[in-house]
Amino acid sequence: MPRRTAVFRRIVAWRAFSPRALAQILLGGLGMALLLWALLVDRGWFETHLTEQYCANEWGGQFQSWARWRVIGAGCGVFLIVLVVPIGRWVGRRSWGCLMSVARIAVAVALAVVVSDLWLRRRPPPPRPIILPDVRPDARYGWLYDGPRTTHILTDGRDVVYAMNARGERVADEHDLPDLDRPTLLVVGESISCAMGVQWEDSLAALIGKATGLQVVDAGVSSFGHDQAYMRMKDELTELRHPVAVVSITVAQEIDRDVSPKRTHLELAGDGSLFPVTAQPAWWLDSPLRTLAKQLVPYHSDRALAIARALVALTVSEARAHGAYPLFVLTNWGPACLPDESGAPSVQGRLFGGLDVPFVRVDLDPMWEDRTTFHPDARGHRLLAEAIVRGLVEAKVVNPPP
Repeated sequence: MPRRTAVFRRIVAWRAFSPRALAQILLGGLGMALLLWALLVDRGWFETHLTEQYCANEWGGQFQSWARWRVIGAGCGVFLIVLVVPIGRWVGRRSWGCLMSVARIAVAVALAVVVSDLWLRRRPPPPRPIILPDVRPDARYGWLYDGPRTTHILTDGRDVVYAMNARGERVADEHDLPDLDRPTLLVVGESISCAMGVQWEDSLAALIGKATGLQVVDAGVSSFGHDQAYMRMKDELTELRHPVAVVSITVAQEIDRDVSPKRTHLELAGDGSLFPVTAQPAWWLDSPLRTLAKQLVPYHSDRALAIARALVALTVSEARAHGAYPLFVLTNWGPACLPDESGAPSVQGRLFGGLDVPFVRVDLDPMWEDRTTFHPDARGHRLLAEAIVRGLVEAKVVNPPP
């Protein structure tokens, strides 16, 4: 009797891990996972994981696309479950030699993908027009505006003048340097903060300075992420002796930049601290097939949002530690994020929800953009400046403008 029991157990163990059983387990499990995914995912999940800006910005195409993803997921799940029995039988009738043939085909397909990728790399990238001031490599930030230097760039038929001082800050004249002893409002962020496509006198920095009487230092740099803006702010605050406020301009696109594989960026550790992660190899980043795959399935995880939230909190605490009032400005580059059931864009809650962060949201009309840089024009900067000054007045940081 014990011998028969041992034999029976060996037979059961073999059948449980036979190719047929493994194929059925894999197909059935994947099918059920797809069905559950299609049933449980909601708008918030799609906005977080399948939109470029981590939010919806159009009522039509994106919502139709999300509905198609759910239908496709459910259909694939049902299809895989239906195939569990016939595929299992097919695998069970096949010898290991047949399965090895399938493996050889898979290897051939993988090699074909590699060859295709190498062939596509031979195509030279198209030339890019000059629409932004030059930057220079920087060991700490990745890049920084080159100065002292004045650049003229034709934008929508207008000659836009960009003057950058020796510190890489946008100024009225390239020789202008901040008085480190004066009460100062510091502006940090990406290209909207340094007024791409707009003359200096029409920029939010110049308008805030005129309305408040404060010295305004514009330390924004195009294409910056939250980590770069945070480090830039820290360095500026170590030199400014009387910082009054730190205004951080942020757009939803910055969230994805926070985990950019193209540069060294800050990563979030398990204990909540941040540590640097080096850029990925150029041969991988330059892969045309990788780029195509990302365009077809633009999935991203929650990791970037967690990093962005940590950087927002650090920015606020660092500004307060230097006696400056922190104010975030959530605005849009391109179409504004659509409101959810709360009446505000979901990205607002994902960035600032649960954090002690003073912020204002300014939804800009996408028609208020030039057609060269696709950045807010003078009307947009007036709206941003008015919202910032209003937020500072309400917080009793500055006096109301006369």
